Amino acid sequence: MRKTNDSLGKVAEELARVAALLADTRDEQTDHEARIRAVERWKYGVPLSAVMGLLSIIATVTLGLSRVSGKQ
Repeated sequence: MRKTNDSLGKVAEELARVAALLADTRDEQTDHEARIRAVERWKYGVPLSAVMGLLSIIATVTLGLSRVSGKQ
């Protein structure tokens, strides 16, 4: 009986350790999911065509200013 109680005590300790690790894993998973969702919102929220259009405007203005100042 004593041996069984000792074994059950060890099992309970191990179970508590596993439960703590599981809680940590859930927290990490929640954090990772939140980060991934934030990246996806940015990625799909800003269409590639808008970014390319903005870069084209910047390039055009830069080239125009360089021609006006005589630095071709």
